[in-house]
Amino acid sequence: MKTNTLKWIAVFATVIFGITSCSNDGEFGDSIKLDDSITGIAKRTSNLSSLVAALNRAGLAETLSGTGSFTVFAPTNEAFATFLSANGFASVDEVPVPVLKNILLNHVIGAEIASADIPAATYVSTLSPINTTANAPTISMFVQKSGGTVTLNGGIGNNGAVVTSADIDADNGIIHIV
Repeated sequence: MKTNTLKWIAVFATVIFGITSCSNDGEFGDSIKLDDSITGIAKRTSNLSSLVAALNRAGLAETLSGTGSFTVFAPTNEAFATFLSANGFASVDEVPVPVLKNILLNHVIGAEIASADIPAATYVSTLSPINTTANAPTISMFVQKSGGTVTLNGGIGNNGAVVTSADIDADNGIIHIV
């Protein structure tokens, strides 16, 4: 009888220990947090793998992982393939880093702009400098919204782009996939 009581106490203690040790409040539960920065979200989005490769090559992945408030008009893999082909590059690795960096910064605005906040037509300053001189002005991007459709630089018919997926919220800004 004493053996059965000890077995039940052991089973009960094991169950209680198992239940309390499965809490997310402990040392290991807090260590698994997704990177919800712009770069982190891009890394988890299969259609943005070329963008991630370009950000890494240009040294901008860390910037878009850090603090700040950005809007990124993120080109898809298809958009990168079109750019590479049109310019005679086989891969992102062949694009000179200064050129790649300026192209990427031409897709970034230094403030968070949701699609609902975009007026019918406006120019916004990107983070891409117009030239390499110190304190050079930045390149502007023409952004339009008609109904729920947001276009950049005149849309596809004018060698621009169309936002295909808007308002992807990140810890440090917002992503609009183009």
